[in-house]
Amino acid sequence: MHESRGSLWRKWDLHVHTPDSILNSQFDGDWDQYVVKLFKAAIHEEIHAIGITDYYLPTGYIKLRTGYLENPTKMSELF
Repeated sequence: MHESRGSLWRKWDLHVHTPDSILNSQFDGDWDQYVVKLFKAAIHEEIHAIGITDYYLPTGYIKLRTGYLENPTKMSELF
C-alpha cells in the first residue's frame, strides 16, 4: 500500500509438497535437504510466497513452520 507506482506483481508458487505428503517421495524424509532445495529454488526464481499443498494432513506444513521457519538456529545451520 506504500507503492506510488501502482500495482506490484510478485511470483507465488501455491502448489508445493513436503516430504510428509503422501504424493511426494523424492526426498525420502530428508527434511534438511528438502528445505535447502526449496528455499534456494524460491530465491533463484524470485518466488515471494509458497503454498504447501500436502493432502489430508497438515503435518508437513507444521513441521516446516515450527521446525524451520520459526527456528532461527536451524535455519542458520542450513544457510
